[in-house]
Amino acid sequence: MRHNVRQSSRSVLLTVACMSVILSVPARPAASMTLAERRDYLERLQEILPEVPSWRQWLETSGELPPDFDALPRHNSLPDPRQFLDGRPV
Repeated sequence: MRHNVRQSSRSVLLTVACMSVILSVPARPAASMTLAERRDYLERLQEILPEVPSWRQWLETSGELPPDFDALPRHNSLPDPRQFLDGRPV
């Protein structure tokens, strides 16, 4: 019985140690889009989207490019639909 307890406590300690090491390594941020990639993205958008003269004119006068989506913060999980954002139930 003691052997099983020691073995299970060792496996728990090993698991905790491994998780600590994994979680302590900082995640590498995604590489940002270059200006050339953003221009290519704009060209693809213009091919896909329907022609809107006012938008095309705005693009030509402003010279705007699509945002660097890789640099934007990510929120990978959806909020709980049964709660408001402050935690109160719906």
